[in-house]
Amino acid sequence: MTATIPVARIDGQLGPTVTTVAAASLALRGAVGPRFTIRESVNGPRFPNGYVPSEFTPSHGQPRELIVARRWWDPRARTETLDSERVDRFVRSTRPVALPRAPEASIGWGPGLTPAGDDVVVGMLIAYHTMGMASTARDLAAVLVGEETTPLSRSLLDHAARAEAVRPLLDLMRALAGRGHLERALATLRRFGATSGVHLIDGVRRALTS
Repeated sequence: MTATIPVARIDGQLGPTVTTVAAASLALRGAVGPRFTIRESVNGPRFPNGYVPSEFTPSHGQPRELIVARRWWDPRARTETLDSERVDRFVRSTRPVALPRAPEASIGWGPGLTPAGDDVVVGMLIAYHTMGMASTARDLAAVLVGEETTPLSRSLLDHAARAEAVRPLLDLMRALAGRGHLERALATLRRFGATSGVHLIDGVRRALTS
């Protein structure tokens, strides 16, 4: 469920306000930057456009609230030198997911707020950025322009084009570089969302084996 926004305070900056706070994500109208933000709990998955609310101030007599949000994580993938042995283990332990078309042409394919094809492309973009292949990521992002998908998924694709992603995906990339437990990172990402984690993993696999 989403709520459309007309003014809120995010990162201490004057920005969008919200009609209700019963939503998992908020659609930002006229905002600079991502069109959606995702309200998270302290132990949430840390979306690149997520925030943890730190204060709620009711308006007098109005069913509106001012949100003060504090982004306390860095959503950006860092360039890493991947460990070849770990990459081999990862590729052997995963299987490609069938898509109807090439990943970049599969935007909007699949059910849910983040369709399967979109999740695959997000995984590819983050893997390319991590491997220092920013130009490849830019080329892939460029062909996505104009492709129709859900507004939330479009926001996450835009973040991925800038090397920003949900924390479990970043943890997988760090594990592939030797900085973390690979099998644990894989298991955590597989549990992310209904099917998103599986398709994000497939995107990483495609980038590593292309």
